[in-house]
Amino acid sequence: MASCGTVEDAKDEIMPKRKPECFYPTVSLKFRKALAQLLNPNEKTKKPKTRDDHNAGDLVLGFSGGIGSAILLDMVWRRYVLDADGKQDATGGSERRRPSVWKNIRIVHVEQCAAYPKSPDRTSEVHRLTERYPEYQLTILRIEDAFDPIWWKKHISLSQDSVRDDFSMDLSSLSLSHDALEAPALPVDRLRAYLETFPTSTAVNHAVDTLTRLLLQYFARSTRSSHILLGSSLTSLSVSLISGISQGSGFTVKEERDEIWEDIRISRPLREIGVKECAAWLWWRGLEVLPRNAADLVASNEAATIQRLTRDFIIGLERDYPSTVSAISRTLEKVGAKGDSSGLCPLCQRPTQSGVQAWKAKISMNELYPPNPDLSTKHNPFVERLCYACHTSLTSRSSRSRKPIGGQTVLPMWVTNNVASLVESSSMAVSPVMKNVGRAEMRESINEFLLE
Repeated sequence: MASCGTVEDAKDEIMPKRKPECFYPTVSLKFRKALAQLLNPNEKTKKPKTRDDHNAGDLVLGFSGGIGSAILLDMVWRRYVLDADGKQDATGGSERRRPSVWKNIRIVHVEQCAAYPKSPDRTSEVHRLTERYPEYQLTILRIEDAFDPIWWKKHISLSQDSVRDDFSMDLSSLSLSHDALEAPALPVDRLRAYLETFPTSTAVNHAVDTLTRLLLQYFARSTRSSHILLGSSLTSLSVSLISGISQGSGFTVKEERDEIWEDIRISRPLREIGVKECAAWLWWRGLEVLPRNAADLVASNEAATIQRLTRDFIIGLERDYPSTVSAISRTLEKVGAKGDSSGLCPLCQRPTQSGVQAWKAKISMNELYPPNPDLSTKHNPFVERLCYACHTSLTSRSSRSRKPIGGQTVLPMWVTNNVASLVESSSMAVSPVMKNVGRAEMRESINEFLLE
């Protein structure tokens, strides 16, 4: 069918139900309500928090380059920089406006190209996209910094004695599939050796996300920041919640929305804003994001992960049922953890459910090969304190899994720094002895429940 020249020459544009003048206040109200709950957790009022209150610290904005993080930078700039104290009004005079909440606002980007060899380095693009916010301080972190003791000593404000240079452990009791007999020297090689211990693409992506999140948190602690804001929209948060539960993170559903880590509040203020609203804000404000193509999905092997499959399913379902993501988010907001926490997982720094290791040893088999009797009762305080999600990521098996090979396993710096304290505390506490249960013994224990 032929078309007229007017249609061919016309530019793409959004046909909204509302004008931008109505759209901005509506979306901004959702953003302000989420921040009001963050800044005033014990108050019923929704008024913004002022610097005169007990909030004393800087703000860290996590920037991944996606649509959510790009909008987060713009909303914070419009709300807490453009309208802050000390700005001049349109006539050039001084006008008292909204008090500044944070003294310094930092953009932190964690470059992940080292985790995926075929992925390009995009730090130059990050610098270009953040140039429009000169009031922000941009910091580029690299994901391999989690394995670099030199960088750790310099930037994380730890004493020289507290940073260990031996960044590997013997985790033979987990029967990991890796060939490294000794820890590599370069941080990039240590990162890749660490990721090779994870048997599936889903586990690798989960490990990369955990490294990124904890690098942000430790950097915020080193800069004495009080808050971390992440650009997860309603859609991306719903996908993250469902995929996390499917990987064993059900005990930490609450932390996926809002979290307090060492007096640092971590929040996602875009959690009530849908992806369509984000796209409209991006369009009208003229914002840019880091481009991604099919080659990036292949490089990160993301297309074959639970995270990607969950995202495709939920977004596809939302086309026919627009309230899908809202129902998921609001339902999981009411879900709470069952049972008490036994502390923090040394790998992901999130709460660990009490007795989870003993429970998993009874209901699952972690090995496809005969267990080593010398390792069945081997006491490892690190392994015993792993949460269910991290333990499952390390021990999950696929058709590509290889026979376990012994050796040293490279671990992030925050794990190795706490190994000594774990060993000391474990020597004083009495822990139950865990052993591998054979098929015959397992069948005998559940024989009365089997149907012949």
